[in-house]
Formats: sequence, structure tokens, C-alpha cells
Amino acid sequence: MKTSYLHLLLAVIVTSIFSLPLYAQHTEIVTDSKSTYPHLDLEETEKNDFSRLFFTNENEPVNKWSLAGRVGTFTQLGAFYNGETRFLFDEDKHEFMLRSTSSQPELDLLFSMDDGAGGTATSFGNVTWSDDVGGTFAQIRAFSNQSGSAIPEYLTLSGGMAGGVGSNFMTMWNGYTDFGASSLISGGGSGRVRISHNSTTTSPQLRVIEDGAGDFARIMYTNTGSSSNFAIAARPGSTAPRWQVAYDGEEILTVHADDIQDGLGNTGRVGINDTSPTYALELPNNALDRIGQIRSFDHDTYSDRRVKTSIVKIENGLSSVMQLNPVRYDHHSSEFGEKGLVVGEDYSHELGFIAQEIYDILPEAAYKPENENEDLWAVSYERIIPVLTKAIQEQQNIINSQKSDLAELKDEMASLKLLMNSMVSTN
Repeated sequence: MKTSYLHLLLAVIVTSIFSLPLYAQHTEIVTDSKSTYPHLDLEETEKNDFSRLFFTNENEPVNKWSLAGRVGTFTQLGAFYNGETRFLFDEDKHEFMLRSTSSQPELDLLFSMDDGAGGTATSFGNVTWSDDVGGTFAQIRAFSNQSGSAIPEYLTLSGGMAGGVGSNFMTMWNGYTDFGASSLISGGGSGRVRISHNSTTTSPQLRVIEDGAGDFARIMYTNTGSSSNFAIAARPGSTAPRWQVAYDGEEILTVHADDIQDGLGNTGRVGINDTSPTYALELPNNALDRIGQIRSFDHDTYSDRRVKTSIVKIENGLSSVMQLNPVRYDHHSSEFGEKGLVVGEDYSHELGFIAQEIYDILPEAAYKPENENEDLWAVSYERIIPVLTKAIQEQQNIINSQKSDLAELKDEMASLKLLMNSMVSTN
């Protein structure tokens, strides 16, 4: 009975307060409140409905905020604007919900203290994005442990479509970041960032996008103990597509995907320490030791009769060889700039031929650039070998002929010697 009298008294006081003239500046409720004795007690008579407190402005009579709460089948406290939920806390589910005011689709942001996963982990904070028809787009979940595992606290981000959370995960735990599969969290491993995905040429594990037109997209590798770095860079597109590896900004490996193309559409050129390769594999004209050199145990050249036509014998091998001009020289490093060929001061002592001279004698053994301001002449020493072989054969034929002639002369000399001896004996 005492409680009923107090409620009745409070109702009379509140009714009196809100019945004051409209010109009153404000109303104060002054008391030493407690959790069981508040300043204001609102009691709803309809079961499972909200008790409400409205906030309005006489200049905006249509719009209003309301603070409402209810206990019973549903135990909730919320803030509403013109009847639409903007904030709601559910005591039973331990969930916070924030609803956006954006246009369709409208999203709910749900903070939960329950993982809803059947007790496989102890969750202490979830955030869920969903639409207003029950579809869940994404979820962030924080866990304190995982049953049967020594995994410490961790955080997961999962994405999905309407109707439930999907299986695309990002998991952060103990200094690691895993992408793609929640199973990585218990699988262990030494990688700090791991991406699990059944990739294809159009759906990779990682996509790096450059927002500067015509520029490279880059991934850099550094070490806290060094200021140097490696970088992998790629520039797709219709103009000069490239893939490069650089060290401290200097390109050491370049792959081109244009210019050279076969009938099947295959393209590609690789330059090592060369950013503009002309051949499928190219090193620079660099005279420094080993920079522009290749070394191997052996290499083979395709030479199958089945792929050769118009086969004819080489003629005048010895004559061609006799025109060659073997020389010694200092070979300088070079590069191409805006004004064409730039010859460097570095050089090495070499012996060989001059490409322009070889082209006049054996054009098949020399490379003539389409533009001398962009590329160098070159010699294929390997292609001179067949001519040298022919020259040796021709020279050997001459030697054999001379041997035959010499043998005939020796026979004639022997016959003359016998004749002379016979004549002397007769006399």
C-alpha cells in the first residue's frame, strides 16, 4: 500500500508541474535520488509496451524525440525519433543497436556481448551490420578464448550476404593477421599476414591498385635494421605495361608485356638491369665486371631439321672469313637518354668484331637496330661458326689438293731419279 501511495503522490506532483502556465521558464525536481527512488518514475499500464518520455519544441510540433524503456518479456531501453528506432539496448541479449538515417538500404549496427555460436568461444563484444529485413552484411566479433585451444584473445571480421554472415574472414590475434579462412587461427604458422583463398587470374589473394594514371602499383620490402629496400612494381595498361623489381629505386629486373607477340597472343620481354629490353631476355651494355655478362655450364640452341626449310650450302666461306676484321678494343658502358646514345667512361678490354662490319659481310650474324637512337648494334658470334666451319673445310680441300699435287711431284721426282741412275749405270 505504501508504494501505491507514493506513486499516487508522484503522479499528482508531475501532473501539477506540467499543468503550470506556459510562461514558466523551467521546472526542477530536486531530491536525493537513489536506484530505488528516482527523480521521475514512469509506469506503463500496457503489458510489454514502453514507458515513454517525449522531447519536443513548440516551433517544431511535428517532430519529437522519445526516450523509452520496458521490462517484462522484452527488457529494452531506446531512443526514438518520430517513432523510428535510433538506439536500442536489449538487456536479455546484451546487444546495442544503432540504426542509420541514410537512404535505402538502411543498416543496423549491432553491438553484442553474445557470440551466438553455440559456446565454441567466449565472446565479449560483437558488432553486426545488417539491413532492415534481417540480412547480415558484416560482423566484427571479439573473443576471449577458443575451446580446446591455447589461442589467446582475438578479433574476427566476417562478411556475408543477406540471410547470414559469410565465410570471408579477417582474424587478428597475437600479432598475426589472417585473411580468408577462420581455420587459420588454429592452424598456426609463422606468417604475420596470411591470405587463404582459391585464387584465379581474375580473383587473386591480394590486389594492389594505383590511383595515379600511368604510374606503377608497388609493394615494398624493408628491414628495421636497414634503410635499403626492395620493391615490386607493376604498371598494366595499353601503354608500356611493365613489371619490375627494384633495389633502392634502381630497376634490376624488368618484364615487358608489349611489342613482341606471336600468333597465339603471347607477349613478354625480360630485362635484367635493363629497363627497355628489345629481346625476350636482355642484359645491359655495361662494361663493369659481370653486370652485363651471362655465365652457365652449357646452353643448347634449337636446330631440328623438321623445322627448317630452304636449306642450302654455305658458299665462299673462306672468302667471307678473309674479309672479317678481328680487333682488340675498349668496350664502354652505355645507355640511352633523351638525346640518344650516351657512352659512359667505364670500359673493359675486349677482342672481337665490329657489328656494322659484320653486317656488310654476314648480315645474318649481325643485329641492326630499327632506331640507332634507341638501341645498339649487336653480333651473334655463334652464327659466325658455320661460316668458319665452311672456311676450314674449303681450306682443308685446298690443303688436300696441294697434298695430292705434292705427292704427284714426289712420284715424278722419284721416277726421274731412277731414270738418271739407270743412265749413269749404262754409261
